[in-house]
Amino acid sequence: MRQYTRAGIRTAGALLAGFFLPCGALAPGRPGNTGPGDTSTLDWGGSYGQTSDLELNGTEQGESGSLNAFASYRLRLDTGTPVSWEVGPEFDVFTFNPSPGVFIPDRAGSMAMALVVNWRMAEKWHLSVTARPGVYSDFTNLDLEDFNTPVLSVLTYQWNDRLTLGAALSINARNRALPLIGGVGLRWQMSERWALSLLFPRPRLEVAPNPQWRLWVGGEFKSGAYHLSENFGTRLGAPQLDSEFMEYREIRAGVGAEYQLGEHWRFRVDAGWLLDRRWDFDAVDMTYDGKGAAYGQLAVNYRF
Repeated sequence: MRQYTRAGIRTAGALLAGFFLPCGALAPGRPGNTGPGDTSTLDWGGSYGQTSDLELNGTEQGESGSLNAFASYRLRLDTGTPVSWEVGPEFDVFTFNPSPGVFIPDRAGSMAMALVVNWRMAEKWHLSVTARPGVYSDFTNLDLEDFNTPVLSVLTYQWNDRLTLGAALSINARNRALPLIGGVGLRWQMSERWALSLLFPRPRLEVAPNPQWRLWVGGEFKSGAYHLSENFGTRLGAPQLDSEFMEYREIRAGVGAEYQLGEHWRFRVDAGWLLDRRWDFDAVDMTYDGKGAAYGQLAVNYRF
């Protein structure tokens, strides 16, 4: 049986989040990012995490699985200057199936508007700041505490044509365990076909056998902080959880593939193992830790 202390949980999360830079803009073909000539991007898909046993503060209690549905639209606005803008709605919702007696909501997710400013500071320096104001909730009895604005700032330096370095700072006041996360990372194009991407939240080793296909092995980190309804705990017999905040996270390891169809369409599939799946109620010192389980994910990207 695995035992976790509160300090251990926070330390492990900080080390993981700080090692890999939250900088998806450095990786080609990543959802929500546009390159030269692109004006809009649509991205949608979903994932499934197999049901597994849970531990509550180190004691076995019940089980739960997870479904995740996500969709986003991003419009890029070029100004003809070193500064460009991106804007668009984002939807990302988890659905859970907890067994009786487990104090986990049936769903938690976000509906937000991404606001991005990109500044080409110099030939090799680039700054990107993304704010995501919106609702982060279980979508029951919405109130002002359901609203939040996470902010991500990324500074990159293009060392040469093959190597890009960067540093990032993520701020999320609702994530009480880790409200402030800093990190560094890189993307190294080792050869025409091979690339090493140490970029949060998807560090991986990639190979492109031809222009249409891209294969990878690596990981993915998904997380969010959500406000629960004012009677969430009372309905389940745990009133201390009323109006509390829950941090949910998944740490995945697996393999995947992306196929590009024509100039506009990309199809992605990946599968592997959930190394960690956790529901954390930090204010009341409660953590549900899911044991390892299989997962699968499908996604479609359209650029125009």
